[in-house]
Amino acid sequence: MAKGNNGNYLQHSIEVANASFLQSLNKKQSIHISLTHGMAPYELCDHCDIEFLHTRRLLQIAFDSIQAELPEGTHSILHAYRRTKASFENYPNTGELLAAIIGRDHLFGTIAEVDKEKCQQLKNIWINTNVSIFNKDWRYGVNVGSRPLCAPEGLNIPWLFSMDPNIFSTAEKIDTKNDKIFSYINESDIGFISKILNSFSNSKQPGIATIFSYGQKNTVNPFKQFATDIANNTSGGIAFYQVPLRGGNVPIGAVIYYNLINNNLPIYPDDIQQI
Repeated sequence: MAKGNNGNYLQHSIEVANASFLQSLNKKQSIHISLTHGMAPYELCDHCDIEFLHTRRLLQIAFDSIQAELPEGTHSILHAYRRTKASFENYPNTGELLAAIIGRDHLFGTIAEVDKEKCQQLKNIWINTNVSIFNKDWRYGVNVGSRPLCAPEGLNIPWLFSMDPNIFSTAEKIDTKNDKIFSYINESDIGFISKILNSFSNSKQPGIATIFSYGQKNTVNPFKQFATDIANNTSGGIAFYQVPLRGGNVPIGAVIYYNLINNNLPIYPDDIQQI
């Protein structure tokens, strides 16, 4: 199930805006994607009790607004939601939102997903395209075989890397025997992520990497340091964004950027705040 909350809105608003921006930089209108946490193409959102409805307020506003034709100048996430007929009963993953905006034929790269059933759904929907599905923990896509989550040799189009684990952990070690490790990242992953991003940065193509965290308030500063260390390791610029808070977990996104003219980033919706 998808969470169906303001964290999803934060993540997908940023990812879709980044993809649209990167596409505009390329005459071929194509981008290379590397996504570490695939989800099924569409998922039912978690049930939300009435006292927690504020945690999905931004999504509710977005879904209400896409019932009618969207005016010119509307942010790309709303166009993506409208084209995918997004709802709490049928929430699209990053791949479907990007396909709706960029065009499936203009996407290249890899989507990782560990769940076999979800992986098969992904393979079915991406069949006969230039996007491959990697049915393993994303970490295996860094050092194994053709290194599917890293930049391909001779990359000549802009690129987008994104990861949205359920939890950023401040624990020194994560139990690698735990089948939920796919859902976690922590400091031990800095090397893996840096290796991926250095492979893309070395291509000299414009690119943007996003890493999202949905933890408690006490994880915000450790997460920001984690993402800053990755940016420093890979010579990237960095900015952080969040949505307005009303208690509970804190959705935060790190945007690390490379080879952009004047280091200009896309314009995100007004309800996404830089911090």
